[in-house]
Amino acid sequence: MLCMDVFSFRRNSRRPMRFFIFTISIVLLTLLLTYRSAASNKSVIVVAANGYEEIELVTVVDILRRAGAIVHIASLKEAHRIVAGSQHVKIRADRILLPDEFVYNAIVLPGGWAGSHNMAVSAKLGKLLKHYEIKGKYIGAICAAPLALKAHKIFSGKNLTSYPHVKAELQTDYNYLDKSVVVDGNLITSRGPGTAAEFAFTLVELLFGEKVAQDLKRGMLFE
Repeated sequence: MLCMDVFSFRRNSRRPMRFFIFTISIVLLTLLLTYRSAASNKSVIVVAANGYEEIELVTVVDILRRAGAIVHIASLKEAHRIVAGSQHVKIRADRILLPDEFVYNAIVLPGGWAGSHNMAVSAKLGKLLKHYEIKGKYIGAICAAPLALKAHKIFSGKNLTSYPHVKAELQTDYNYLDKSVVVDGNLITSRGPGTAAEFAFTLVELLFGEKVAQDLKRGMLFE
């Protein structure tokens, strides 16, 4: 009887220890998976202003998401998430753009004449762009959107490109290059709707590496 009691005691005393070890293992595994996920995920915020260029915005968002990026479309409007494009295509943004959107790896400005003007006169966006410039994060601008960079004095003196019709306005503050896509450090610029995919794949390569970009191109029949 005494032997049975001792055996039972030893067996029961092991249960809390096993449960403790099991719990610690689960916690460590969860932390490891979370760390790997955070390390592999890249996040991008795409600004949607009234008059944005539809092809540019949708192409960039689509390709970046296919690559595995977390992409949020942020409305420049203060109280509305519905934003109308240059061809009157309306989208519902994921969120309203806040002045402290600092957690993203990159910020992208689609073009469009009216959209670029609205971004150029937004003090909130100007402060956000300045933060990204100072912190060494990626800033992408396509079509006429580099005019917003000029208005907010972002990356002055760097190499860039844009929609051809705004070349003269940008040459006073930047080294203008007649190329489809120009990368100068953390600044990525492109010309317009016809170069939107190349622009997006360049962003993918910078964020995820050349292999991911090339595999995605082949999968989407761009090569």
